[in-house]
Amino acid sequence: MSGGSRKAEVEERIAAKVARKRSLGEPMVPLSGAPARGPLSATFWGKAWCERLEACSDYRDRLPSGRSRLRAGAVYDLAISEGEVFAYVAGEDLHEVLVRISPMTEERKGTLATACAGRIGSAVDLLTGNLGAEVMARLVDPDHGILPGADQIRFQCDCADHADLCGHGAAVLYAIGWCLDAEPALLFTLRGLDQASLVAGVAGAIGDLGGAGPEAWAHEDLNALFGIEMDEESG
Repeated sequence: MSGGSRKAEVEERIAAKVARKRSLGEPMVPLSGAPARGPLSATFWGKAWCERLEACSDYRDRLPSGRSRLRAGAVYDLAISEGEVFAYVAGEDLHEVLVRISPMTEERKGTLATACAGRIGSAVDLLTGNLGAEVMARLVDPDHGILPGADQIRFQCDCADHADLCGHGAAVLYAIGWCLDAEPALLFTLRGLDQASLVAGVAGAIGDLGGAGPEAWAHEDLNALFGIEMDEESG
């Protein structure tokens, strides 16, 4: 079979499987829009995630394949939850990939919160990486920061590649970084870390509101706390 014929056969098989899953109610939405060349991520957290991956020598041989697959739109239905990321990735077949990330210990979370106390002005600053150099270095510290190392990441893929990281798993890892450009809060969801615990003055300011529940907090109070514009008509 010629190379062109085999490629067409693979594409036809994957298209049929994608169509079948859609008929069963699965969205099967491909991640599209990743740049065709150059860095995949452009924001603070997206770049930090990708740089952390690329610093892991265990991943070096498989990362190029992962980048190529993401750029080609081969990642579908990426879902990020606490400690887990699931996606379908097209290759020789349509593969199911599950990435599990060990949770941060309460000690590590507490150490980070202490290190950041009084140094992050708002949740917006935290999510956009508008941080001082010392805080930034602490948050991305390989041993004590938010980003996981290779020893904290485990992969499951139904492909025949039995390496610790296959090309499909690498595509999902890069897809996480790319998604953080649009939704940096997903990193905190993934790591099970409350953003408010790192933001200066949030707990104290809420206490200063007299112990009242959220319904009693004025819009201007929330604006001051979180650095976001609140819709006056929001419930």
